[in-house]
Amino acid sequence: MPRVPLTSEVINPKRKGYDLALDDLLFRAAIGPNRQMTISTAEFPNQQVNLKANPEDITTNIGQIFSRSDFSGGQGLDSAHKRNNTDRDVTRFFDSQGVDVFHGDDETSYHVHLLYTTQDENVRGADTVFAGSNNYLAQLTNGHLYVTDQNKVYKSTDHGDTWAEVTDSSYTSLTINYNFTGIAAVGNQLYLTTADGTSNSELIKFNGTTWTEETTAQSSSGGLTGVWFAKGQLIISGDDGTVERVWAISPFNKTWSGSDLQDAQAVITFEDSHHVSQVVDAGAVVLVASTNGDIYSLKDVTGTMTLLGQTNIPFEEVHSIAASEGIVFFGTKEKSRDVGRFYKADLVVADNLYVLANRQLIKEWVISGQDTTPKHMFV
Repeated sequence: MPRVPLTSEVINPKRKGYDLALDDLLFRAAIGPNRQMTISTAEFPNQQVNLKANPEDITTNIGQIFSRSDFSGGQGLDSAHKRNNTDRDVTRFFDSQGVDVFHGDDETSYHVHLLYTTQDENVRGADTVFAGSNNYLAQLTNGHLYVTDQNKVYKSTDHGDTWAEVTDSSYTSLTINYNFTGIAAVGNQLYLTTADGTSNSELIKFNGTTWTEETTAQSSSGGLTGVWFAKGQLIISGDDGTVERVWAISPFNKTWSGSDLQDAQAVITFEDSHHVSQVVDAGAVVLVASTNGDIYSLKDVTGTMTLLGQTNIPFEEVHSIAASEGIVFFGTKEKSRDVGRFYKADLVVADNLYVLANRQLIKEWVISGQDTTPKHMFV
């Protein structure tokens, strides 16, 4: 019986007339003029797979593709997708509430991590809610939490489990008669603003031990409307009934007087039908968001906060903003409708001005009769 040559035994098999190799065996083909070679694959055996739909294509090791379409038992829905879903299909998926969907275990796909649970806390006592809507929260370096409600300040020293109104003698002696409009933590110190919207306003400081009234600047106007802390500066906003102003002042070793927070010292001004909604440290600059649709860029130039850039979001009000590693996120409300939107943008430099570019709409909420504005944002 003739022996079939092997690929390991023949060098340059094509020169010796071998036309094809099957595994390690060499063969000559009976081809020539008018006898062309035809290669075909044997028909794949029927495995009783439903080929009417192809929600999940499955490739075999011989090159054929088939699909499965029977998901009646619900199995495989974590990795397969189905076209033309029916009303019953939604019952085969599970709600991800309380489940961390971003940090799965790659090695064991059915292992999940649960998120921390949250619950409402009664700051003013059992079965009570805040008396006002001016509720601003700050956390000191030592972990103590402070929250405002109308003209009162509540404190928690156990990470928010229990709350009580501040009872320090220096706090009660202030006799705060106006609602709080903002709060900012500076290490273990607090700065708070109050106003009645007409002719009374205060900047209050808690140095970790004592509460003091630092200044009543802008009291003859509409008052101070907010305070934030970023890049070693207090960012304070105020409204005199005609113009909304923003000041940047370093609080360190600061002796306050009536000459502070003067109109001419403001770094940003705009008409007072809008207000500053949120301030965030975006790395290179401090971003000040306003409901007039502008996002202002403040940069520390030799110790002085300077306006170096302004980005306008047309036909929208900016109500919240956050930033991380040069990426800026902000929430808006359409000026003419109750439509909330969530955007992502990049902080870039153009002609020595810091502006937001490459704006991308991430999410839009349109619910009739409901304000869907993203009001707060944290990263």
